Amino acid sequence: MTDDRSTPFWAKCRSCAHCWEAAYYPSDMRKLCRILARAACPKCGEPKPMIAKQDNGKLLEQSHD
Repeated sequence: MTDDRSTPFWAKCRSCAHCWEAAYYPSDMRKLCRILARAACPKCGEPKPMIAKQDNGKLLEQSHD
């Protein structure tokens, strides 16, 4: 059985296409929004990531690392 609190929410960098786990859910919505609003790519520092294609915590994107 999986722990629902460890379901990752994936982000994708607009510049370098790196995908990473930006937050985990379910979580307090305000906390989740604050985390995502401040998210920056850990690889290149791009401050405006986009939401990666995902399905209930499973990444469906190809990361260009």
